[in-house]
Amino acid sequence: MKTIQLSVQIPQKQFVLFSYYQFYTKPLILLAHIIITVTLLANIYLYLQGEPQPNFARNTFLVVAVTAILLPYSLYSQFVRKYKKNPLLYGNTNYEFSTSKVKMKNSQSGENSMGWEKLHKIKEYKSWFLLYIDKYTAAYVPKNSFQSEQQIEQLKQLINNKKNLKKSLKP
Repeated sequence: MKTIQLSVQIPQKQFVLFSYYQFYTKPLILLAHIIITVTLLANIYLYLQGEPQPNFARNTFLVVAVTAILLPYSLYSQFVRKYKKNPLLYGNTNYEFSTSKVKMKNSQSGENSMGWEKLHKIKEYKSWFLLYIDKYTAAYVPKNSFQSEQQIEQLKQLINNKKNLKKSLKP
């Protein structure tokens, strides 16, 4: 199989939007937001029925302030810090995928090469591949960095051929 070579430059906005997507699609986060929304709607309904809960205005303000303003702002700050600290995100990174290894070369962090067996897992999203080096650390590869859809399929075939590698790929 032919080696796949990519040059990746991730814009900050693209990384931040994807990070929000990752955060807000976690089941526990979704469940918490559903509970908050239902509680808020129930309190508004009781208020409109003339049976407001004690401290209705204060509680409503706090819930809206935390979930709609403070949390997204805090997340944004965290995502931007993460982006600015990681040269694989803000710098130009060259990836080389071969049958035996994955090579990453970045002008700020140098060259890193690892066998496929050293990767923890690979997860595919609609517009991204995440190569997990360990349970929490991933290299981000946007699909728009590939030259063609055929090159994406070639990488997926290469990943699928790795039997002992944990993977979550789209069909």
